[in-house]
Amino acid sequence: MGAVLALLFTLRGRPSVTYGTEWGLTEARAPLPRGAGPWEEHLRKWAQFRRERPYLRDAPTRILHLTKDALVFARVGPEEVLLVGLARREERVHLRDGIDLALSPHDLVTMSFPAEQWTRT
Repeated sequence: MGAVLALLFTLRGRPSVTYGTEWGLTEARAPLPRGAGPWEEHLRKWAQFRRERPYLRDAPTRILHLTKDALVFARVGPEEVLLVGLARREERVHLRDGIDLALSPHDLVTMSFPAEQWTRT
């Protein structure tokens, strides 16, 4: 669940999590109880992460590495670059001088640094 929320909150646009009521489900038929759930803490964490980075709403997304088993993309803001990496299998990714990512299944790797550092390399 954490990796799914990470994608939702780091990709472009407005994150939205629904319970299924848009399909006519009622409280009695909802698959999960409303309110607190095991995913709620993850949701709060990622919502705070997103609030602290308003550029994520519309900053460009650059795909840096894409295979059938791994994805690494950058969200480039005016002052910060956020790298996000996900993988289905162990994979080591070399992006550029000094930036290497070790990706593991179902783990999320995030790295941020000043935008000026990104444009210099």
